[in-house]
Amino acid sequence: MTTESALSEKELAAAFESVLTGIPIKSLEAFITQAKLVAGGMRFGKPGNDLFIRKLILNAYGGKLLKYDTTWATLVRTYMPEARLLTMLSSEELTRRRAQFTVFFGKARLILALLVDTREEIRTEALKWMGESGAELPDEATAQSLVREAFAPVAEAGKGAAEGVGNKQLRTELSEMKQKLEELEKKAKRERRALEEEHSRTLREQKDLLASKDFAIDDGKRRVAALEGQLAREKAALDLHVNELLALRRIELFGGWLKPVFAVETLLEEAKALPLLERAEAILEAQRKADRASARRHEAEAHLKALEAKLNQVEHTLASAQYILPEMLALRDELQTQCEAYRAGLMTELDAFSAVAKELAARIDATTEADYTPVRDWLRLSKQLGAITPTEAKALYERFHRRATQWADANPNFKPEDVGLDTETESDAIRRRNPVLAAALAGQGSMILFLDGHNMLNGLSRYRQRRSGKPQTHEDARSRLERDMNRQFEHLPLVSVNLVWDGGEQTSHNEGVVLVHYSGGSGEHRADRYIVNQIDYVKSLSDTPMVLVTDDNGFAGEAAKRGVQICKLHDFEAFLDVPLA
Repeated sequence: MTTESALSEKELAAAFESVLTGIPIKSLEAFITQAKLVAGGMRFGKPGNDLFIRKLILNAYGGKLLKYDTTWATLVRTYMPEARLLTMLSSEELTRRRAQFTVFFGKARLILALLVDTREEIRTEALKWMGESGAELPDEATAQSLVREAFAPVAEAGKGAAEGVGNKQLRTELSEMKQKLEELEKKAKRERRALEEEHSRTLREQKDLLASKDFAIDDGKRRVAALEGQLAREKAALDLHVNELLALRRIELFGGWLKPVFAVETLLEEAKALPLLERAEAILEAQRKADRASARRHEAEAHLKALEAKLNQVEHTLASAQYILPEMLALRDELQTQCEAYRAGLMTELDAFSAVAKELAARIDATTEADYTPVRDWLRLSKQLGAITPTEAKALYERFHRRATQWADANPNFKPEDVGLDTETESDAIRRRNPVLAAALAGQGSMILFLDGHNMLNGLSRYRQRRSGKPQTHEDARSRLERDMNRQFEHLPLVSVNLVWDGGEQTSHNEGVVLVHYSGGSGEHRADRYIVNQIDYVKSLSDTPMVLVTDDNGFAGEAAKRGVQICKLHDFEAFLDVPLA
């Protein structure tokens, strides 16, 4: 007599794997098709590989053995003798003979056979028995005797039925059917061997082709890395030169009134090395000088107003005078010269703006939580319609971003509805239609983005023609689109951007953070098929939300069936925050 022990899930999975080993491969392939296991698994795996297919089923259902599933339970019952035998016995008989069946079948195979039983009460008992231990088990000989006794009624019923059908003609027909079945099995084996040989040959050819492509890709990556390093060095040198020129220009523009500020910065740097009391006195003196530097501009503006008032008085006097003194004319000229000199010295970037740009700047400076969104939409619309120049647009965007930063610091949870904006604007509607894209661009979530390259070139006006009206080549437009997408998403590490073009050879390269694909293949809709295949593959590996940007309705429908969110070109253009080149 031995003592029964509890059964672990690992031991149960091992029993399930032993059952899979005994099932013909064709039956397992049919089961995969029926159960729809792992979308894309057969495409990206190794079709026809027995070990692969059995591991595929084991991984898919190994963690679900304790949860009844009709599909896999039917498969196990069909090919597991213990399961078919035990279904002939009542629940009372199974309970009474539990110890004998444990010795005869082994606890793992017994529990597995009971877990696929169609009777719910049997499955419940099996789960309970799995965790129990300590029961006294009989020896093997006794167990075999008692098991034969349990199946005696079934055996007797089968024997009687067999004797009752002692028909010679029936036996002949069964023999013929058996012979035909054996011939069909031989034929199937020959066909299987031929298919396996064909598959092995195709697999070798594909491996050779992939090896050559991988070498070309690696070589291209090395060249790209070398060019990127050279470009980075040249860009760093250019940035340094530009910063030096800007510093000189800044000094030339603001002349004398900024010099005290520069002197203050020098004093502050020198003060860091002084003892505390001396440093305190130096900082106080720096603050006094800084205050004087700020006051000088105010004084200059007040003096300009006085000069302008005096000039107006002189102009009015000259307009009504009957005899004009030469001194009056000289005074007017001198006043005009002084006014122009002060205006030039006090001129700011805003003074060079057009009337529309000045009005937008004033509106941005006065923005509150109540009109935050409308002002942002006015700015974007003015840029798209050409009401402001690219230079003005860049300056106004920087002004708007500084204002936006102030609101974000003051109220991190700011939402339009918090201030009573219950009327949905077009911008709000676009965000509502594209929640995944809106959240990702706000830095609040991850996303995998697929861009239909040629559809975007043909559908977005910024890539069809330059702002000056001068046509651009297809290569120029494609390069601009790649650069713009990199600038749009380069600060969003949780967004994976895939820009797909039609191409005779399947290749890929990086444009900053954007992965640029060429589809390969031939015929129409090559890029569409490539994107659909990528979506299927990604979906089999990850639950990350996916978004497709396209206006091709048929293609969009195929992607939407796979759970991908579709963003139309009009909506996507509203999200773009990249100034027109």
